[in-house]
Amino acid sequence: MPQRTSPGSFERPQQNQEAKWREVEQKHRLTFEITDDRDEVVEIVAELLDQGTHVVITVPDEHIEYIKQHGIPQIPQADRSGRGEHYSVLAGRLGSDPYFNINEERWVVEVDPEGLDIQPRMTGKDQAFYGTVTVGGRIPAEKIQVIGKFSRESWEEHLKELEETSQQGVAA
Repeated sequence: MPQRTSPGSFERPQQNQEAKWREVEQKHRLTFEITDDRDEVVEIVAELLDQGTHVVITVPDEHIEYIKQHGIPQIPQADRSGRGEHYSVLAGRLGSDPYFNINEERWVVEVDPEGLDIQPRMTGKDQAFYGTVTVGGRIPAEKIQVIGKFSRESWEEHLKELEETSQQGVAA
């Protein structure tokens, strides 16, 4: 049963949250444990980057050719919430499968994070780290490798094929 933490708010017991996190970790093949501890998150991101993990970003059709040639620019946008101006945020995934909306096909690109400003982003109602990171500034085209065009389902198939090929290579 939820526990009241302040007037009008409720919090789930910790074990339910951790069970949910373990389920998400498996579903999205995370290479780390989900946490809402910001200090741990900074360490997780640093470790993933030190291990050579690349950021994975999905891109719609209309932008892929430009990105291949020119990279990904940082574009300032007015804040539509009325709180002032901010810069648009380029988000990707680190140590996790790319994010796909249901029934959507997008191009998956890997970004070499060396020299880029990679910052963790806490997301969800629980404000935890699920692998979402932001990339500050421009990403040069030479740091981008196009993997292919996928939906959530075809990405799963792609990973299975890669695993089978990898297992065949080990057996040979």
